[in-house]
Amino acid sequence: MKKNISLLITLFIASTLLVAAEPLAKKTKPLDKSKGSQLNKVRPTKEKGATTNIVKPMKKTLRKPSEVQDELELVRKKFEAEKLLIDNQFKSDLKMLKNRKKEAMVELKAEYRKKRAFLRKK
Repeated sequence: MKKNISLLITLFIASTLLVAAEPLAKKTKPLDKSKGSQLNKVRPTKEKGATTNIVKPMKKTLRKPSEVQDELELVRKKFEAEKLLIDNQFKSDLKMLKNRKKEAMVELKAEYRKKRAFLRKK
């Protein structure tokens, strides 16, 4: 009985697929040969002159004297040192502030616990 039902279902599915696939061939439109020849025309490209592709050499930058370069290097090193100093100072201040906050929170929590315990005893 189960074989008959499964065969019937597969036959039904196969027939619907065959019937559904058949109209596809009939629905395609025939190509118009006169329009096809117009689409394949190639347009001529415009030729560019050889003068437009010339690359000009870059200007050379003048080299600064060694004295100026030494001074620039000293200024850069001084800047880096001050930058690191500011950064380290900020980090130490931040640590100090975090410690203050932590201590203040511990004191506040201890005070809150005392008041809560006192009020619960009443």
